[in-house]
Amino acid sequence: MESEPAARGNHELATAPKPEDLLLSPTRQRESDEHGRNPAIDWIKAVGILCVVFIHCLPSFLNPDATPLETWLHAMTSFAVPGFLFASGFLYAEQRERPSWATMRRRLRRILIPYLVFSVLTYVIPVSHFVTRTSWIDQHWLGSSLGPTWGSILDSLAFGSAAGPYYYVFVIFWLTLATPLIARIPRSLFPVFVLGSIAIGWGFAGLHWGLSSFFWWFRNPLHWLCFFALGWWACLHHQHLIRWTVKSRMQWLVAIGALWSVIAVYLALRPTGAWEVLARWLSIYLTIALIFFASVGRERTPSSIRWLSDASYSIYLSHIFFVNALLNLRAGTLSTNALARLARFGLDWTGAMAGSVGILVLSRRILGPHRTRTWLG
Repeated sequence: MESEPAARGNHELATAPKPEDLLLSPTRQRESDEHGRNPAIDWIKAVGILCVVFIHCLPSFLNPDATPLETWLHAMTSFAVPGFLFASGFLYAEQRERPSWATMRRRLRRILIPYLVFSVLTYVIPVSHFVTRTSWIDQHWLGSSLGPTWGSILDSLAFGSAAGPYYYVFVIFWLTLATPLIARIPRSLFPVFVLGSIAIGWGFAGLHWGLSSFFWWFRNPLHWLCFFALGWWACLHHQHLIRWTVKSRMQWLVAIGALWSVIAVYLALRPTGAWEVLARWLSIYLTIALIFFASVGRERTPSSIRWLSDASYSIYLSHIFFVNALLNLRAGTLSTNALARLARFGLDWTGAMAGSVGILVLSRRILGPHRTRTWLG
């Protein structure tokens, strides 16, 4: 019969972690940061919302008066909405089982109530710089293009067209409805689903599927499914991604950063045609990857980044009111000097961010965090 010390020694030997477990164990601890949050998702959402507001302070990329610098900035910050969809796919995939109807209701409520509040507000505080089209219902059913009418209001609410940037809500609404179907895809087949969705995404971006209607081109969920699916896949393989990153983060960042720099320089040369589209499309994936690998597995996330991540949806919906007011103020006064224009856009961005953040902070003080989240996002 073994002595107690010998038995204890054998037990410790049997339960001692294997070398591969020692390698994996720190990554398990880093799946979330010290606040129980995913730092990569917080960083993608925070950087994304800063870029969204800045994009809308710039002249549209379709505006012939946009300078080469402004066109380049548009291209290099166009990852923002794809980044939000990547984050949504990741967060939805964290619930390993198929979502219940109660979960779906909760998700849709968090999307739709703030959206409806701000959409209705556009009829009180017009956002003329962000109106995208005449009401389809008015044109085809009521025979009128004047508004606001009940037709235009119903149209804007149904299709995310009270303001152009609200197309994102239309897209995420349908992708959210699709989550029970996505959750049914066997894990072994998920890479096929991701690659297929990327191919479809390139069909819209590079082959211009559906471009006869720019309105619907933006609102087609299949156009954006690739980013949602990629985020879902990243969540399924989160542990492996953390392990690879923790072991060789710098190598990943150097490799991705080098590719990103090549694309950035290429786009600065103002290419045209299919190569320009391909470069823009690749820059989206590379920027998301750069932020993801720079932050995944970190033990700490700055409080400002966590705050912006939580506030990103509310800022997305509210910033257009402030940007629209600032665009009205600067109408006809924009300099022809590229740096002076950039400085003005920076001031507009600061004002729009300050306004959106201020409204959110004030609402949280008056209504409390929970009601503010319900009504304003």
